[in-house]
This record gives sequence, C-alpha cells and structure tokens, in this order.
Amino acid sequence: MEESITVKVWRVIYPLLIYLFVSVAIQMAFVMVLSFMYTANLDVYTAEKVEDIANKVEQQVYANSSYLSIASAAVCIPVLTFFFRTDMKKKNEKYTKFNPLFYLVIIVMGIAGCFGFSNLVDIMKISEVFKTYTEEVEGLLYGTGFIQGLIANAILAPILEELLFRGLVYNRAQSLMKSFAGSAIVTSLIFAFMHGNMVQGVYAFMVGMILCFVYDKTHTILAPVIFHMSANLFACFATEYRFLDKMYSSDSAFIISTVVLLAVLVICGKFLDKKLNVKKMEEGMENV
Repeated sequence: MEESITVKVWRVIYPLLIYLFVSVAIQMAFVMVLSFMYTANLDVYTAEKVEDIANKVEQQVYANSSYLSIASAAVCIPVLTFFFRTDMKKKNEKYTKFNPLFYLVIIVMGIAGCFGFSNLVDIMKISEVFKTYTEEVEGLLYGTGFIQGLIANAILAPILEELLFRGLVYNRAQSLMKSFAGSAIVTSLIFAFMHGNMVQGVYAFMVGMILCFVYDKTHTILAPVIFHMSANLFACFATEYRFLDKMYSSDSAFIISTVVLLAVLVICGKFLDKKLNVKKMEEGMENV
C-alpha cells in the first residue's frame, strides 16, 4: 500500500525531532544538575547571585560541550541504526563489498572537500560578517580537550550525522522527490540549518551535497561515514597542530591550494562515478 504524502513527510521529520529532543534533554538535565549544585548552599537569592549562577552554568555547558555531544551520540546512534536497518530490510537493499581502492578515493575526497570548501567559505568572507564564529567553534570543539573533541566531532558525529541525514532523511526524501537533485538539496539544506550558524551552514551544505553523491553512488552508509570521518579527523589535527598554515602564507598560495583541492575532489568524484557505473553494468550483465 502506497504511503500518503503526509506519512512520507513525517517519516523524514521524526528522526530529526528525536535527535533534537535527545540533545536538548541531555543539555537540560546537565543544566538542572548544575543549577541545583550551585544553589544548594545559598541562603539568600539576589539578582546578582542568580546572574552569577547563570553565567557559571553557561560556562560549564560550553566547557563540557564535547561530553554532552558524546552522550547524545551514545543515545541516538543505536536508535537511528535500528530505524536505518528497518528501512533497508523493507527496501530489500543489498550492499556490495568494494575494493579498498574505493575507500582510499573516498578518504582523499573527504580531505580535499573539507579544506576546499572551507577555503571557499573563507573566500566568500562570510566569517567576517559573523565575527564570533571562530572563537565559538574552537571552544565547542576543544572546550573539554583535544581527545574528547576528537571522539565527539571526528568519530561519533560522522556516524550519527550520516545515519541521520544520509541514511534516513536522504533515503526517505527520495520517496517524495523521486530524484537525486531534489532529495540531495533538501537533505543538505536541513544538514546546513542544523549546524546553527551561517558559516558552518554554507560549508555543511556543500559538503552535504557531496556526501549525498557518495552515498547515492555506493549505496552503502559506510562510504559517507568514511568521507565525513576523514574530513573531520584531518580538520581536527590541522587545527590542533597547524601543519597546513604554511600553505596559506600568502593570497596566491591560498587560491592555488583551493583550486588544487577542488580539482582533486572533482577528479576523485568522476573516478568513483565511472568505476561504479561500470561495476553496476557488469553486475547487470551477470544477472541476465
């Protein structure tokens, strides 16, 4: 029986609502515990003391953002995995094992896309409009330390976000859009919006479109997860150890590196597209 449009839209939306509910609930629980701890020994409540407590709570939430992200991922990943596996069983979709070369290409794409699109965002001067962006993001990434930030943002976040956005939202949007372009644009716009600021949003939209392409071509959630992990891992290490700073020592070096990175991304994408199309044709001929 064909699902109604309302049901199809709801199936796209409710995984996002679950993720938002879990994230907000964990943060609210943390805030409540902190508030109780700070107010337990207060005899008199004044406006100054209340404001001081509110500032302390905000600082602690900010400083423990990585731990809160890890907690959200620990709850959401099993739930989203269940929904994803249920969808795959209904579609009776079988994934093909790939040569390790394909995953190497995807890793290169992830790194090239990460820095190529990041450079594009810099060229667009968006961060100059939102001047507090860099400080806020670095605090969120490393407020609890490099290792915790690495676990939260470079390991768990790619698994969580790919299950949510490519595995569920993109797959389910296809039943509405009936096209790659429509499903990818809608998914990437939601992906961008969920990042919460314009600078990351523009970057997330561009990366999201490539992630949809990778998933659409490979038909395995592992591919966009590897792409996403490669991008975030490399970005974390580059930010922490500054080993790419010399590449951007001048405007010419910055522009050349951006062109090269985007060229690598396009070449790898075309290689992946060509090889996987040939693979599908060969599999189709074997089944005739």
